[in-house]
Order: sequence, then C-alpha cells, then structure tokens
Amino acid sequence: MSFFYFKIIIIVKKLTYLLILFFISNYLLSQKMRIVYEIEMRPDTLNLNKIEKDVHFLDIINFESYYYAPLYVSFNNNEVNQKLDNSQILNKLKTAYTIYNNLQHNTVINYIKLDEYYAYKDDVVINWDLKKDTLSILGHLCKSATMEFRGRKYTAWYALDIPINEGPYKFKKLPGLILKISSDDRDYSFEAVEIKNIDETSSLIPSRIKLLSRKKYLKVLKQIAENPSKNDMLSNSSFNYKTYIEGKEVSNNEKYKLFNEMIWRFMKNHNNPVEKDDIWIR
Repeated sequence: MSFFYFKIIIIVKKLTYLLILFFISNYLLSQKMRIVYEIEMRPDTLNLNKIEKDVHFLDIINFESYYYAPLYVSFNNNEVNQKLDNSQILNKLKTAYTIYNNLQHNTVINYIKLDEYYAYKDDVVINWDLKKDTLSILGHLCKSATMEFRGRKYTAWYALDIPINEGPYKFKKLPGLILKISSDDRDYSFEAVEIKNIDETSSLIPSRIKLLSRKKYLKVLKQIAENPSKNDMLSNSSFNYKTYIEGKEVSNNEKYKLFNEMIWRFMKNHNNPVEKDDIWIR
C-alpha cells in the first residue's frame, strides 16, 4: 500500500485540483466581465522619447471576448449619429482595430473599420516559457512567462487565482488571466488597472465584413493608406453630411484633402505597430 497508495493519492489530488480549476474557469468565462488595460507605447521609431498612452477594454461575455479601444466605439457610434465633428474623436484615436475571440472554438478574428469593415482570421500560435518569478498586481499573485510574437519578445504576468487563458491584444493561452505584459524593447506595455462586472452589451462584430487572409488584409490596408478617402470620393456617401472644422463648414474636396493629410500625418508618427509587419492606420 505505502508507495503505490501514496502515488494514487497524489494523482487524485492533482485531478481534483484540475477539475476545480476547470469549473472555476468555465464559471468565469460564462460571466460578463471587463478588464481595463492602460497601454504605454512608443509609436515612432524615429522618436523613442515620445510615449503615448491609451485605454483598452477586454470584455469577456458568455465564452466570447472583445478587445478594443472604447474611443473607437464612440467614433463609430458618432459616425452613425452624426452628433459631433468626428475630427474631435479621430484626433484622440490611436487604434481602430477590434479583436474577437471565441473562447470555446479558439477562433481569433482581427477586424478594422476603414472605408468598410475588413477582417482576417488569425491563427495565433504562442509558445510560452513559464517562469517562477512572482508579482502582485491589483491584489492578485501573478507568475511570469516569456515568449516571442511577430518581431518582439515579451514578458507577461498572469493571475494564478483567475484561471482564464485570456489577456490584452492577442496574448492568450496562459493558465491565468494576463494582467501585465511588456515588450523587452520597452516599446509596448499593457497593464490591467481594473476588473469589474458589466451588463450585457451588444455584439461588437459588424453584420457585414470582408473576411480576407492576413496577407490580403495587409495589402488592402497598404492600398487604403495611399489614398484614405478614395472610396469615399467614389461613392460620395460617407461625407454627405455637413462638416465643420474650427466652426467653419468645409466642402467635400476640402474634407477629402484634410482627411488624407490627417491620416498621413498620423501614420508618419505612428510607424511602430505591435506586430512589426502590420500597417498602423486608423
């Protein structure tokens, strides 16, 4: 009995622990929760002293997650309602993408709204190296892990007591919720500042999107970046309402010109995306 019985007890304890984690994880994923992340980034490779900050939400609702900038949602809602001068919001907007994840089927979709919605299914593969270092974040004991993802090396901190394999952006698949992750080159840092329950929200996935391969998606972004207002000029639909800049109404041609200049100016100073082969456009 001694050694064999002792081994059986250890196996049963491990299985019981894993079973408890499984039920806790499923319970948490079935809830409606929001993790608020503060982002610090160096957007310009030619000016590494410049640091920008942003706030992103990770909403986990009924086994689905949405990672996005709330300012981006405000911009889209205003575009429908036309209550404000969109340039007021656009000037503050850093990112225009939303990342959707079906937690049961491990499906990650990256989509962005430009002249219309473009998206691609991202087969994210991350090989984590688990470490023994610990850190307390928001009162949660976290362990560290390292990895490399699309041109950058990262160190992440995940909460042992929140068994959800989610995190900011596309950083996932650790045995706990990622509360902090930073790139080793110090260009990017994501840190949770609040975790709270939320009410049911409407789906952030648009009803009509152009689903492309990642290669085609990047090609389309590059084409749009060459002339951001081209499709709007051809359709003459998006700018059919009156636009005021500094209290003065501007014509369609002026709108297109100013819009292009604004996007190009933004891209010139935002040439250092999270994924190094990506195109940073809003």
